[in-house]
Amino acid sequence: MNGRAPAVGQRPAGPSVSLVDATSSGIAPGMLVALAGALQVQVDRDLRPRWGIRGSIAAVPRGARAPGGSWAIWMVDVVQGASGEHLDARGVPYAVVDVEGKWTVTASHELLEMLGDPWRRTFRTAPSIDPAARGRAVHYLQEIADPCEDATYMINGVQVSDFVTPAYYLGGRTPYDLLGRVTSPLQVLPGGSLSWFDPYDRRWHRKGPAGEIVTGAQARRASSATADRDAALAGVS
Repeated sequence: MNGRAPAVGQRPAGPSVSLVDATSSGIAPGMLVALAGALQVQVDRDLRPRWGIRGSIAAVPRGARAPGGSWAIWMVDVVQGASGEHLDARGVPYAVVDVEGKWTVTASHELLEMLGDPWRRTFRTAPSIDPAARGRAVHYLQEIADPCEDATYMINGVQVSDFVTPAYYLGGRTPYDLLGRVTSPLQVLPGGSLSWFDPYDRRWHRKGPAGEIVTGAQARRASSATADRDAALAGVS
């Protein structure tokens, strides 16, 4: 192994992620700190052993700026434009979370996918799940929380999102997701989704929350694979 092993109690290296309270009235005292703590446990205990992914999560006090070089997850009242994870003009990942409903699950979801594919360009090749494609190989966009996004669990009293494991895309031994709800590779649980690019027709396809499979426009080489997918499938139902 190259490099020095971390000292006892030292957090493994990885990107720094800042949870930023940008709401108008402020998140309840201590809630953002509790969320940061729960997400750190999720990364260290649950995500890293399965994906080899590391990261350090910290809450930013209201009115303070995120440390330079960190990846921000902005907590806002209302999302302007598209929610989810994005890249800024410098190519730095960030995410926006609407603090309504199960917003801690949304924050967990965005963190998992931010760490799992920061620049939105990782694909996994496997047979198409669309019966019409007759098993030909397609390229699945790696979004590790999407296929099981309605499945959740608790960490220190904070609700967080389930996620799939590498076996979900590659086959092999179970589990295919952390909670064991997914029973076969490339299965989409109710409420989840899975997107793929088919090189045969050069179009994006998606299996949606109700199990429907839809086909979008041809790829246009947008700023990221996610942006390309979103543009191709916009308005498709």
